[in-house]
Amino acid sequence: MVCSVLGCQSGSERRAEVQSVSAAIDRLRQVPNAEKATMLELLSRLPCSLTDVCELRDRCVRAYRLQVEALDEIAALKQAPNNARVAGIDAKLEAARKLAHECLENELVVGRRHGTQK
Repeated sequence: MVCSVLGCQSGSERRAEVQSVSAAIDRLRQVPNAEKATMLELLSRLPCSLTDVCELRDRCVRAYRLQVEALDEIAALKQAPNNARVAGIDAKLEAARKLAHECLENELVVGRRHGTQK
């Protein structure tokens, strides 16, 4: 029964998985905007086996994917300004901000649950 709940991983294996995902999220958070798409791709491909860790990874991917899309649209707008697109980008950035906040909160919860955060 315990194996089915914990996936037969040791505590150190679970902590290593949490730390790996958390480190990738932190790197993504810290890189300059021009490098976020590359780091986002790396995070999205990072394997996970723990449900809460996978949910954390996926939530953060959604948040930063919105941010990268908005940044790409801003760059395109510099080439051809359009007020309707600006409003859409503002909405996307606000959604990304909220999701990124949820990402950070969830990262702390998952880290505490698996002993990687105090």
